[in-house]
Amino acid sequence: MVSDLALSPHGLIFLDQQGVLSRLEEMMVGLNNNPMMGLLLPGFIKFFGSIAKSDPKEVLSKFDSFVRMVLSSIDGNDPTLKAVSLDTVGFIALKPEGKLALEKI
Repeated sequence: MVSDLALSPHGLIFLDQQGVLSRLEEMMVGLNNNPMMGLLLPGFIKFFGSIAKSDPKEVLSKFDSFVRMVLSSIDGNDPTLKAVSLDTVGFIALKPEGKLALEKI
């Protein structure tokens, strides 16, 4: 439900104003100590990747933890996280704005 709301421009602004996106990023960072990390982290990465596709410059600059998580997952040993992270980078890079934003990180 949150991902559907985040895909609309007004919904994304609302979620950001209410602090939902920041809270989701905090939850994603806190998964390192959670035994359910393997199940939850791919969903968080996909969520932030889908909103980064619509506004890559802002999302990639605002959510540093998401960027670090994706980049570390690409270099990591977990094949599921590696695949999701590579898909996310490719998804963000579909548009020229996404390629430019990715180049700057």
